[in-house]
Amino acid sequence: MTHTISRSFVPTLLAAVPSALGFHPRDSVVIAPLVGHETRGFLRLDLPGPVDLDAVAATAVGHVCRVAEADAMIVIVYTDAPLRDGDGLAYDAFVAAIGERADACGLGVMGELCVANDGWAPYDDPAPRPLVEIAGDRPAAASQHEGTTIPPGPLLERTEARQRHARLGLLGDPFLLTEPGEDPDLAMLVRAPHDLFESAFAGEPPAPRRAALWHWVLASPALRDIVLTQWAGGRAEAVRTFAWQRAWHEGAPEAPTFPLRLGGEGRRPDARRLRAALGFARELTALADGAPRGACLVACAWLSWALGASTHAAAYAEQALAEDPLLSLADLILRMTDGGMLPEWVYAEDGTARDAL
Repeated sequence: MTHTISRSFVPTLLAAVPSALGFHPRDSVVIAPLVGHETRGFLRLDLPGPVDLDAVAATAVGHVCRVAEADAMIVIVYTDAPLRDGDGLAYDAFVAAIGERADACGLGVMGELCVANDGWAPYDDPAPRPLVEIAGDRPAAASQHEGTTIPPGPLLERTEARQRHARLGLLGDPFLLTEPGEDPDLAMLVRAPHDLFESAFAGEPPAPRRAALWHWVLASPALRDIVLTQWAGGRAEAVRTFAWQRAWHEGAPEAPTFPLRLGGEGRRPDARRLRAALGFARELTALADGAPRGACLVACAWLSWALGASTHAAAYAEQALAEDPLLSLADLILRMTDGGMLPEWVYAEDGTARDAL
């Protein structure tokens, strides 16, 4: 096993990890896939228990194998325990297991590092170094688990949204709505749905009346899938998905012949657009109660998964199921995150950070 990463570069690398991920990893292993000497983002997984070393090592290396042209990696263990564990560094057996798996797959390991609660060190030179050497200068959440709490919005606004949603619910599934009457919101949904879906990026917080419309839309599986497709892939993809949904609902048996956004297929979405959509979905969640809140949380879960943030995706999905146990997409997202499944686009060559488990 070779260790060719420059020693002078290591503190810079370790200082950059929390900024790239958006949080300080806790009890985690972070893998940096490399193409040549260039990093391709970071992949985070939970540290394994004693009986899971080989399985988690295989999962970590398997993710790196899917990164386009990756030929090596850097392994960083983050533990809340002390740096020393007996005669060696903490989790040295796990790091060795990763190295063995990488070697079997033809991947090099250019560095193995440990960051603990009392210092940091390379595994091949375990003299403790002070944590101040790797302190970054950009803010980041305290752990991968932070950032998924959504406090309820003002009671009066939630009440207005709930009452409006109840009236809309009497109309049935919004995907089937054809006669909007004189309601301008419903007219927009029927005649210009993609304009409505794109309004999520207007940068304005939703008023309770419009939030209720979104609650109704996101509770419709067909429309929700179209909305998420548009938020991730743009209007053209959403128009195509809308047409297929219509045909399928009318009895056409053909499976889609295009990439399915909800399954993580297709070209890489614009991360800024996904983050903006997630912010909007969180605003909608704050104005919702009960089942509508669950529908909004499902959108938050999928958008987090699309961004490669599986820990947040799972947290949102669990909250969604607590509001409505029948939300099948939330259950699917949990099964994907539990299995370490990420969207195909996170393996593309653009240096995006990833949080697999």
